[in-house]
Amino acid sequence: MTATSTQKPHRTLGHRLRDLRERLRAYPGFDYLMLRIAIFSLIGIGVLMAFSSSMATSLSETDSPWSAALRQCVLVAAGLIVFWIGLRISPRTLRALVPWFLGLSILLLILVLVPGIGTGRAEVGSQSWIMLPGGVAFQPLSSLVSPWGCMAPRRWRIKHTVRCA
Repeated sequence: MTATSTQKPHRTLGHRLRDLRERLRAYPGFDYLMLRIAIFSLIGIGVLMAFSSSMATSLSETDSPWSAALRQCVLVAAGLIVFWIGLRISPRTLRALVPWFLGLSILLLILVLVPGIGTGRAEVGSQSWIMLPGGVAFQPLSSLVSPWGCMAPRRWRIKHTVRCA
């Protein structure tokens, strides 16, 4: 008497990956989950790097090695709150606000040139920072990137639109 074996047919790696992809497509919100994992991983790595690079200088300037690290965590938390608020604004509203953000960015770039408002010449050699209350420095050039990036495709789309008669 011989025993019959009930072996499953050999499945290749390609078949297994295809099955996995189909199961993940059925999971709603999987792409946003992966995006959140990537964002929070990068934030965690950045905060860890800020912790490790600022401990010695923080200890020499204050009594605690954690003062600069805690300040960084507060700024990250504030940035995440602003990011969450930005996600709640509709794209149509954001597109309508882009020219206003662009104008505000240009105004801030002009304010950097005003003596007493623009700082940083002694520290880094260029007067490109604005000091905010609480000792937070703000560089207006970084505020110009997002509105300009949103405005340029809009202008390109209007300029290169093909109209059918």
